[in-house]
Amino acid sequence: MSNNNAEYIENDGIKEMDISTISTMDAKEVDYRNYTAPLPKHPNVFQKMIYQIDKEFFEEYGITFAVEKYIRYIDFEDLFDTELIVLASQVAAAGFRHRTDTLWFMHSQWLNSKNLKDSIYNGTFKPKFYRKRNITERGKAREIKPPHFECKTVQKVGCNVLLRPTLEHRMIYHNNGSATCRGTDKTYYDVLKHLNQALKVYGKDGVIVITDFTGYFASIDREGILHDNYRKIFRDPRIADFLIMFDDGEVGLTLGNETSQIPASAFAGPIDHYFKDRLRLKFYDRYMDDTEAILKDMDDADRYIRLYKKQADKLGLSLVKQKDGRKKEKIQKIQLGQSFTFCKEQYIYSKKDGHYYMLPNAERVRNIKHKIKAYRNHILDGKMTEEEAITLLNAMVKSFIIQPNTRKMMEEIKETALNNGFRLAI
Repeated sequence: MSNNNAEYIENDGIKEMDISTISTMDAKEVDYRNYTAPLPKHPNVFQKMIYQIDKEFFEEYGITFAVEKYIRYIDFEDLFDTELIVLASQVAAAGFRHRTDTLWFMHSQWLNSKNLKDSIYNGTFKPKFYRKRNITERGKAREIKPPHFECKTVQKVGCNVLLRPTLEHRMIYHNNGSATCRGTDKTYYDVLKHLNQALKVYGKDGVIVITDFTGYFASIDREGILHDNYRKIFRDPRIADFLIMFDDGEVGLTLGNETSQIPASAFAGPIDHYFKDRLRLKFYDRYMDDTEAILKDMDDADRYIRLYKKQADKLGLSLVKQKDGRKKEKIQKIQLGQSFTFCKEQYIYSKKDGHYYMLPNAERVRNIKHKIKAYRNHILDGKMTEEEAITLLNAMVKSFIIQPNTRKMMEEIKETALNNGFRLAI
């Protein structure tokens, strides 16, 4: 670990939870070395706290030793403690403090956290979910099953303590789905970079291949492949049962669970490693069920598609969907030098400049404008503070700032924000 990262953590501290509140904890009572994870350039609040508690061990041994020697042999009784649940609840409450279940839990945060820990250990904890509902995510309709706040908090601890350290370091660098410091923004950046690099290498003979799995979350073999992997990773079988509990009664993984996101992103990892490590495919990106690759010519593209289908079949995944009684393959082949859409964002080829630009989807701008007006009403009703609203809105517009050709969209968002009394960091 470099001194720069250590310095950053000591100076920056933890905004969501003051580290001084846990300085009196007995380090021997809870061995936090179980919870070490690779510290990225911009660590999250869990990683900051873990590093602050045991930085010497972290710097000396790193992620491989921590995962293979500690997390693998952790006991279920050592998984939760009140302090981690309190911290998880503060992170989970961001943006949802106006909801009734969140207000109830945060009203007596420490007492509810202790009771939640006790219910987990004595076996009385049962995950609670709202009814399934349809939402629009990046312009695409999805059916999710949102968890209650208690369930969401428990998932956040399990995800950050167990799943991220054990699964993220098995994922390729250009798999950006729900990984720490990786997400849609990095996906867009990687795709744009690879497009312009491929233009220099292949010219306009290159072919872009975009694939999309059908019913990805529902197709994941939870009882077979995923469950068996949990058994191999964690010695204590109760941990595997605990992680699977959140998907009980569902087919595959439940969309809406945080504990579903990392396993879903890592599930197709064997396909990624096959093309990146074995076949040395240079231009390859994946975000959850969407994959984009750039091949030398049409023959290579056809060969890639055949191999991709073969690897997907091994995992029980399909690229074929049924529509109006007809089978249709969810595969696109696009010649380099043509504009296209990937993950709901537009990649525009400029003949004048000879390279690609990216334009955000107009639907995202409309959603942000709607959020600005909704947050103003929440503030007036006392359901949200102005600081919370500005923090959430700044996070939404952050991805626009680094993208070209977005001046007009940014001006529209800024004008809407000013009209509603918000001054954003634009």
